Amino acid sequence: MSGPEHYRAAEELLAEAVDTYGGAQRRQYLAAVAAGHATLALAAATALNALTQHTGLGMVTRSQAESWQPIVSTEPRTAGEQS
Repeated sequence: MSGPEHYRAAEELLAEAVDTYGGAQRRQYLAAVAAGHATLALAAATALNALTQHTGLGMVTRSQAESWQPIVSTEPRTAGEQS
């Protein structure tokens, strides 16, 4: 999975944890899995930022930079909108 994919997975799992009726144990499980995805997304974003800062995008492909654009955008998303 890419960094943006991990980020989206974390968002989806957290939304499911909020909306689930499966009990506290199910919500805790979903939140824990979401936290793992969020951590991996953060690691990917941090690495991408480090490469960008030190190389002026020299080691980051246009595709990699563009994949993060919807996520880091300042435009608010509506409920259910995919990033």
